[in-house]
Amino acid sequence: MTSKKSSTSSDSTPVDEFADLKRMLDQAPADFAIQSDDVVGYWAFEKAPIRCIPRSVKMFDSNMDKSKPSILIFCQLTAQCVVSLKKEDGASEGQLMIANKGDMVGVWGKPGMRSIRNLCGVEVWIKHTGEKDTGKPLPMKTFDVKAAGRGTRLPVEDNRKDSKNARTFMDISADSTTDENGVVPF
Repeated sequence: MTSKKSSTSSDSTPVDEFADLKRMLDQAPADFAIQSDDVVGYWAFEKAPIRCIPRSVKMFDSNMDKSKPSILIFCQLTAQCVVSLKKEDGASEGQLMIANKGDMVGVWGKPGMRSIRNLCGVEVWIKHTGEKDTGKPLPMKTFDVKAAGRGTRLPVEDNRKDSKNARTFMDISADSTTDENGVVPF
């Protein structure tokens, strides 16, 4: 591979042969979207389905009960979606907005969306379908998850400390058993 060096003109003034290239590359193409790992909000599953591409997962101790894990799935939208705004961004409780195609949103993981764990990199459609009585204090939320094809296992960043030993739908093998109510332990 050869490279060009700056040359000088006949009057010994340096000529910047790279100025045109710099000007050409100085601005991002108009059809490129801003990329960020931060989410614009969290999918409001009660309001409307979501179309997205799951990218990764973070697991951490729940703010309400440190012995239980929280799972946040990072998804890139392939269509507009209703999201609740993040409180840390100054939003009021329950404030909603429409997020746009290409935006990164958070999906709070629920056992009823277990099949998403193997759909990294493919477009999925998820719809909240109701609840299932599992004999626990709160019913399990159920979801219909459909995908445009086969994906890979979602990469997981596990930051749990107090809930490290709690099993989740993200770290259970595909052939694992369920509890006496047919529910994957969460």
